[in-house]
Amino acid sequence: MASNDKIWQRLALSSTWPFSKTGHERQMRSHRKEDGSVDWKRVFVERYKLQRNWRRGYCHVRTFEGHTQAITCIQFDGSRIVSGSHDKTIRVWDMRTNSPWSVITLCGHSGTVRCLHLLDNRLISGSTDRTIKVWDLSINLQWSGIACKVTMVGHEDTVRCVQVFLS
Repeated sequence: MASNDKIWQRLALSSTWPFSKTGHERQMRSHRKEDGSVDWKRVFVERYKLQRNWRRGYCHVRTFEGHTQAITCIQFDGSRIVSGSHDKTIRVWDMRTNSPWSVITLCGHSGTVRCLHLLDNRLISGSTDRTIKVWDLSINLQWSGIACKVTMVGHEDTVRCVQVFLS
């Protein structure tokens, strides 16, 4: 019984161990066996340990520093934290390390960065300078493609919200 996948699947998917849709999909990919099935026992154990650690307060707190003024917006995915600030910059941190060399500063707005939307390697930012900028955050070992690819103008006031949809 202890190795019955249906039992582990029922336990892992019960409302006791909720995951976000994105987190669930990521976990399913990481625990997929060679034959395409899911190792439900490993899924359950991972969810159990995560919840236990949260309830007991077992966590490692890290502080990411770099902005010189207040942070106004933040986005994150599985490996990066991106923040915008009154200092007119955007910072991109690698969450896997807390090294000062793992932060990238994006400059280009002439006003406070008010909103961000991170989707894969695309970052969209809006500012009090009334522009929207599209950034490419591509990085590999040989080169970095991080740059502002497009600046959109035309707003008559602060851009307070941006959202990207894939078609």
